[in-house]
Amino acid sequence: MSGGAESRGAGRAWALPLALFLAFQGLYWLTASGRVDRMADEFEVYLMTESLVDRGRLSVPQLPEAAFFGRRGLDGEAYTPYGPGSAFLALPHHLAGRALAALVGVPRADRASWTELVAATTSLSNTTWAALCVLATFFALRALDASPRRAALGAALLGGATALWPYATLFYSEPQSAALLAAAVALHLRGRAALASLAALALGLVKLSNAVAFPALCLLALGDPREWRHTAGWPARLRAVLPFF
Repeated sequence: MSGGAESRGAGRAWALPLALFLAFQGLYWLTASGRVDRMADEFEVYLMTESLVDRGRLSVPQLPEAAFFGRRGLDGEAYTPYGPGSAFLALPHHLAGRALAALVGVPRADRASWTELVAATTSLSNTTWAALCVLATFFALRALDASPRRAALGAALLGGATALWPYATLFYSEPQSAALLAAAVALHLRGRAALASLAALALGLVKLSNAVAFPALCLLALGDPREWRHTAGWPARLRAVLPFF
C-alpha cells in the first residue's frame, strides 16, 4: 500500500511541471518560424549540425564562400564563430527531420525540398529548449521553497512574458543557454553539484560569452553571504564552487 501511495504521490508531483512543459512546448511550436535562413547566426549553426551528421565535423564546406562568416582553421576548412554546443543540442531534432523526410518520401537529391523540411524541423529544437527552461525554472523556484502554484506562476511568467518566447520561435542559441543556466541553478539548489557543473560546462560550449554567468553560479554555490564570516563552513563552500571550474 505504502509503495502505491508513494507512486501516486510522485505522479501528482510531476503532473504540474509536466503540464507546464507541454503547454509551453505547444505554445512555442504554434508560434515558431520554422526557418533558419534569415541570419548567419541561424543558418551557419544549422549547417554545423548538418555537417556533424554527414561528416562528423563542425566545419561547413557546404557554405558558399560569398556567404561565409567565420574563419578557416589550420586544416584549411571553414569554421563558424558559433559554439559547438549549439550544433550538438540541435542534433535530436535534426535527426528527427531526416527521419521525417524519409518517411514522407522527400529524397536528399531534391536538395531544396529536403533542406526546407529538415531545417524547419531542426529549428524547432529551440521550442523544446525554451520549454525546458520553463521547467527548470519551476524546479529552481520549488527548491527555494516556493509553493507549486507560485513556482508554476513564476515559471509561466518567464515563459510567456519575457524575451524567452520570441527567442523560442527562432534558431538562435539563447533558448539553449537559458535552459542550461536554469538547469545549473536548479540542480545546484537541489544538491546535485556534479550535474550542475555539467550544465555550466555545456553553457560555455554553447556560447563562450556565456562564461559571464560563471561568477554568479559561484556566488550561488558559496551560499548566504551572511554566513561567510563563519570560517568553519568555508571548506564545504569551496568544494561547492570547484565543480564550476
